[in-house]
Amino acid sequence: MAVLPEKSILLVEDSALTRFATRRALEEKGYLVDEAASGQEALARAREKIRPYDLVILDIHLPGMDGLTVLDSLKRLPEYRHVPVMVVTVESKVTTIKQAIELGAVEYLIKPFSEQELVRRVKKLLGTGARKEVSPLDLLRKVLRNEINRANRGGSKATLVLYGVREKHHCLSSSTNWERWSADSRE
Repeated sequence: MAVLPEKSILLVEDSALTRFATRRALEEKGYLVDEAASGQEALARAREKIRPYDLVILDIHLPGMDGLTVLDSLKRLPEYRHVPVMVVTVESKVTTIKQAIELGAVEYLIKPFSEQELVRRVKKLLGTGARKEVSPLDLLRKVLRNEINRANRGGSKATLVLYGVREKHHCLSSSTNWERWSADSRE
């Protein structure tokens, strides 16, 4: 059995109360949450992290640098080009929502929101957050699903190289442009 690593989230929110409630809700579900209270702090945390965050949750109304500028700056970092960003804000103007999506946001949640809705959307993007043991085949399925989603978000193709596959005829399916994939062993 293999152990899946915990998913890491960067929460960028200037309200201490909203940060606290959001962090608590996500940590209860097993996600690792780092916080930033400003755009500058968020970019610094993203740059200093060795392995990119799995998700960035970003408010638009921040002190100093606004969230849309942070989003644009994040997406210019090569390691964050394909990392999903969820915008969580009081801003409900269609032009702002459209701009956030054009800059690379994959989710847009308008405040106030329920903790259940936030967790549901995070889980949709990342899967479960808790550390758990999985079989090698389940781990392969998860890695492939994540890589296919990452390639689709980036508009690029994914290449798969398998070495030493021993189990025959396991099928992995995806709702992406890969309809079906099956592996059979060749020794």
